[in-house]
Amino acid sequence: MRSVRIGLVGLGFANFEARNLRIFERSRDELRGLTDRCGAELAVYQEVVETAEEAEKAVRYLEDQKIDFLLIQASSFSLGDVLYPLLELKTRFGFWFVPEPSYDGELPLNSLTGFNLVVSICRKYAGSVQYKWFFGWPGNASFDEPLTVTLQALRAVTALPGSRVAQIGSIVPTFDNLAYDSEELAKRLGIEVVPIAVEELFDRCRQVSSKRTKEIVIHLKQRAERVLVDSESLEKTARVIGAMEMLRKEYRLDAAAVKCWPEFQSELDMAPCAALANANDGSFPSGCEGDLVGTISMLIGHMITGSAPTMNDPVAYDEASGAIQMWHCGPGPASWADEAGQTLAYHHTLNRRRDPDQGLAGVSSDISFRKGPVTVMRIEENGKSIFTFEAQVVEGPAKPYPGSGGWFSEFTSDKKQVSIRDMVETISAYGIEHHYPVCFGHIEHVYRELASWMSLHVLPFKTWKPYRQGE
Repeated sequence: MRSVRIGLVGLGFANFEARNLRIFERSRDELRGLTDRCGAELAVYQEVVETAEEAEKAVRYLEDQKIDFLLIQASSFSLGDVLYPLLELKTRFGFWFVPEPSYDGELPLNSLTGFNLVVSICRKYAGSVQYKWFFGWPGNASFDEPLTVTLQALRAVTALPGSRVAQIGSIVPTFDNLAYDSEELAKRLGIEVVPIAVEELFDRCRQVSSKRTKEIVIHLKQRAERVLVDSESLEKTARVIGAMEMLRKEYRLDAAAVKCWPEFQSELDMAPCAALANANDGSFPSGCEGDLVGTISMLIGHMITGSAPTMNDPVAYDEASGAIQMWHCGPGPASWADEAGQTLAYHHTLNRRRDPDQGLAGVSSDISFRKGPVTVMRIEENGKSIFTFEAQVVEGPAKPYPGSGGWFSEFTSDKKQVSIRDMVETISAYGIEHHYPVCFGHIEHVYRELASWMSLHVLPFKTWKPYRQGE
């Protein structure tokens, strides 16, 4: 994934003191430290722009830089006509004003008025332009926090178009709520759905060499705290991992949604949960049960955080503690485990009604999620909207069920508290799918900014009432 590329240009007017006080130079140097920390590249037009002709020169320079976002600083007041050439860049914009160096004597910069002038012109004469405002100096939270959110959001905004997400097999039987329209997703999000038959994955399993299988088995054992399954089960999981590696390379995939039943059971006598857990820890977001939209949501979370996402069902509702257990049958990444670590165990769900004469099968990544902040985000309505909230992984009233899971509580939407009943009211009202993509960390503000740049609607939470509410 390439770095986000930010352009910077400063606007001024000779009657004010931006040049004498070196406002732009200070801003440029301090901004570079922030962009470096965020993994972004900074392209700076080095001269303060005071005329439309100078703005045209800046545009010619910035056109060659292929920027994703242009930060325009009101280093002081400026005349309105300098803005028009910059708007021709057809990018996303940030408008930045700075504090006055002094409140005594003559007005030094008039930066706030300069900012006000250009955003007003932008709204009146270039209504489709997308922009955000910033204030302060790099190094101060009032500036750093909103720009960091922007840079994080733009990682996904710029990387998502052109991403290739495999649909390996179809959605699993009867999970009709996971259906989607691939053309609508492509149009709204810019992703390409790559259909791959599940039989092709099985064919690749048979092509994984013994040498590569042994290497993957060693890796799985090293990651786990405990291995409770036999060698044959580990080798089957290793071959699925190797097969997914092949498909990822051959089809240039960024993520994959895998139909994990019933064919895996009927053809290979296994469940691929531990293989999906490994893929998510290996920067290859992989969703289960053929959930392509959930997988795209996981991919976005991975693009923003660089860490492993996962996907869970809500399986237990404890009103007394205000917690919901989020769980799935065994695809949890090892990196999500608490201090007990990962156990590679026989698959609990697969073996629940299995004839004892058949023996145990499948490999589950058994983990209890470590405590800490998490954010859920799911794309909705074929890319029209998103559903997102923050929570904490907490102790809960009991240990999570065998498989991959943890108790979520302290729910918030846009930093406002959400009760457990509000949560279920909202899920019910919108018909949210039962798969919840989640990443560690509180990044809802980043998802909300992403939604703004991509013109996606953020679904507002509902408030529970004891009566049936209208549509």
